[in-house]
Amino acid sequence: MSAAPDLKLGLRRESRRVVEAASLPLRSQGKRLEAASTTEPEIRAVLKCIVSPTNDPARHAAGGGTSLKLGLQSDTGVSPVSGGAPPTGETPVPLWNPARQTDGSYFPDDEPRLAALLDGFLASLSEDLARHPFSSEVCILLLAGGYGRGEGGVFQANEPAEPQLYNDLEFYLILRDGASAGPADQWCAAQAHRGDELLGIEVEFKILREGEFRAAEPSMFYYDLLAAHRVVFGPADFASTIRAELRDPALIPLHEATRLLFNRGTGLFFSSVALHRNDARVANGFIERNHAKVKLALADAVLACAGRYHFSCRERDRRMREKQPGMSVPPDWETLAAWHAEGVEFKLHPRHRHPSISEMQATHDELRRVWIRTFLWLETLRLGTPFHSAADYAGYAGRLYPRTNALRNCALHWRDRLKRGAALPTLFDYPRAPLQRALVLLLQAEPDFDGACKALGLTPPCSLDALAEAYERWWRYYN
Repeated sequence: MSAAPDLKLGLRRESRRVVEAASLPLRSQGKRLEAASTTEPEIRAVLKCIVSPTNDPARHAAGGGTSLKLGLQSDTGVSPVSGGAPPTGETPVPLWNPARQTDGSYFPDDEPRLAALLDGFLASLSEDLARHPFSSEVCILLLAGGYGRGEGGVFQANEPAEPQLYNDLEFYLILRDGASAGPADQWCAAQAHRGDELLGIEVEFKILREGEFRAAEPSMFYYDLLAAHRVVFGPADFASTIRAELRDPALIPLHEATRLLFNRGTGLFFSSVALHRNDARVANGFIERNHAKVKLALADAVLACAGRYHFSCRERDRRMREKQPGMSVPPDWETLAAWHAEGVEFKLHPRHRHPSISEMQATHDELRRVWIRTFLWLETLRLGTPFHSAADYAGYAGRLYPRTNALRNCALHWRDRLKRGAALPTLFDYPRAPLQRALVLLLQAEPDFDGACKALGLTPPCSLDALAEAYERWWRYYN
């Protein structure tokens, strides 16, 4: 096993502890956001009146990938959605057959050793799940992500070294509505731990409900998941039973492109912090990975806006070279097209070049400049308001998510105050909005730390460390 994937996995395990710590109330040098004096019973009564106990369309309209069941529950949890197809009562049979399912490989190139390793792991998942009592409640188990689409990354430190897996392995376990999540949670946790140890990469299982697919709005998440995956357990035609709108990339809404650039811009901000601190992330490939992701995402967001997004990064790259007549593009179109090709190459054949600090900083500054211009172009298109600078965007008087339910956003605010001891400074806009306002101020050529502090509800002046702590805490909840 090469050192880079091992270190990457170790850092991701550490990040899990960071996330757990981030769920505690914020205590940053006396700048803790105090909870309101309103009593909990009063707020619970308000929430009960204005929030549906099942499906919350605010999450979908804001670009969220899962439904949100309020009433002081975690927004990262999964709740059943009414309106799904009734359970059939039939137990799915394991269909894992490597010869039929892999149709070649998990990778764009021939990697028989790694393909056999993944085949063996997926076969063991199918067999183990079939023996488990809760399997009758399972609709399907899917392998998604790059490996599920046949575009998984293969890392090679140098020519004599053996190729290694690189990306996360992403599984989605879809349960019937009404099924208990407890046994599935335990099974997924055990299999994720086993996969981490066996494969040397992070293995993730996410549990969703069948009803979520049948009631969901179009999004990049659902399109990618349904358009290309591998069935590990369950009926091979499950995706075809989900309504066609979720598999149509032309229906992906603009706020999904915003969300994509927001998350990749967040990676740029974290890279800025790493460069400022000159910490371990400078040398372990963290910054190179984030730079490559930004190069992909900038062009992908433009394709999504034009209705030309595709689940395959190679097909998206081909489409980047075929600008359609009348297609609206941002100022740096040619740069985005060249960067996208570089991002695809890194995604499929990741390599760590270990450039010097000065080289990394120069690339970083250029990516920040183009990210700002592209993000403001996109938001001008989405909101119908011209944004010429980060200050214009951060100071915009309107709601950044006008299609979300204002009362439900207010409920989210009070839920955060009650459950998390603090809340972002917005009542009627979706909570991702203040993070976006802060992000553009942090990524502009001359970062406005005081403005970002105010956007996050902190009292300026703030250190970069305090800003990074507060930003990461809320980003974990509202990315």
